[in-house]
Amino acid sequence: MDFEKSQSRRAFLGVAGGGLASSLLPRIAKTDASGVKSLESELATLLIEPVSLENLHARNTTRLRKDRSAVSHAQAWAKAYPQAARSLLQMAENDVHGRFILPGSGNEMADVGNPPRWHENALGDAESVWFLNRLKHWPRMLRTGAITGDPRFAEKVTAELDDWIAKCPCPPIDGDLTLLQKGFSAVTPWRALEVGIRMNESWPQTLRLLAETPLLTPERLARYVISAHQHGRVLAEICPLLWPEANHNHYLMENAGLLAVACLLPELRSAARRVADSDCRLIFAQAVNSSFLKPNAPPLPQTPRLRRRISAGLSHRPARSARQSRRSVNGYRRGRQYLSDATVWLHQGRTFVADLMVAMIAAPN
Repeated sequence: MDFEKSQSRRAFLGVAGGGLASSLLPRIAKTDASGVKSLESELATLLIEPVSLENLHARNTTRLRKDRSAVSHAQAWAKAYPQAARSLLQMAENDVHGRFILPGSGNEMADVGNPPRWHENALGDAESVWFLNRLKHWPRMLRTGAITGDPRFAEKVTAELDDWIAKCPCPPIDGDLTLLQKGFSAVTPWRALEVGIRMNESWPQTLRLLAETPLLTPERLARYVISAHQHGRVLAEICPLLWPEANHNHYLMENAGLLAVACLLPELRSAARRVADSDCRLIFAQAVNSSFLKPNAPPLPQTPRLRRRISAGLSHRPARSARQSRRSVNGYRRGRQYLSDATVWLHQGRTFVADLMVAMIAAPN
């Protein structure tokens, strides 16, 4: 499909009567009554108050669509950056067919299967399993579907989402400390770092994009919420055991995932009483400057790649004047200082972070 033509098509997401939305409707499978009841029973133990699957679905889709449409954002981005959008489409075409460049593939496309073989280390590189299970190709395919109106991409994502949840169950969270440390550091989809990255990056983006399609059925959302709760428990309860000194950049990313899932799903019991509200966010901001922190605490170790990502995230646009340049530089410095403060907070405030996150995420006794 010619990109210049495809980007002008009406989006299928969030638009009543959109062509792709209509084409997807007949393909949505329904869960039988017993399956619905089972999902509702499991959710009842996780949510602040029991709700039907339809009610949960309505609440989440309404909340996720409240801000700027993720689909409209994708289309605006494609219009502003057509060359980058063409690259996105090329990558998404490979994603649909299960072809990825992964560690160990020698910068060549590796066929991981359709659906992907989530646990298999066929390339002989542990990083290939971890990178695949970060699931960053899901938002990529969904954005491509939003831009082009092609139903294949959203269908592929939902098929893989169902398959991943079915074939990658969460390992036991309770048990011997040594086994837990080994289990969540092993070459599996549930290494703690991948849990944090999924919750902070790919899963929230996937939910926001799927929320504007008929493919996010109440049953599928329920399975997503149950798995996201399991992710939250791992991040709240296991990660402090893996990093008792809170002195690793993995711990930083894992806690970012913990905060993200709590904000994303405020219905979770204890997890979201105040996380989605500004007062809880103020607690985090105040914690950075609280008296229990040691100002001379050493920073978390940072790899060159992480430093580049931090710099890219805090970089500023080219200034058009000397005054704008000064403002940009000052903003950049403030951002770096905030990052430094937050790093010190995570290093010295591990106990505070762990206790607060457990209170928000873990199911109450």
